[in-house]
Amino acid sequence: MIRPATLADIPEVFRMAEELGRVTGIPVALDYPTTVARLAAIIEHGFAWVGDGAFLVGEVGSSPFGAEPIAIEHGWYCERPGQGLALLRRFEAWAAERGCA
Repeated sequence: MIRPATLADIPEVFRMAEELGRVTGIPVALDYPTTVARLAAIIEHGFAWVGDGAFLVGEVGSSPFGAEPIAIEHGWYCERPGQGLALLRRFEAWAAERGCA
């Protein structure tokens, strides 16, 4: 089941973000206190959805190349087949509702 994230989901999202770094080889050092604060703000004002072993976190921002709002995906991870695309489609719909092309 895919649902909006809550503050209680932050430890699991952090764990999955660490796993995302391991499986992709992206050398991003995660800092738990910084991540907690940032995710709490995104849960309140942006897009943070979770599923069983899956998350997608993003927000609306601005592009340096135009005035239109853009959707910014900060992290997207799925351990099981099927949920990744569903999360992406929800994010796209959410962003479109906020005026992102």
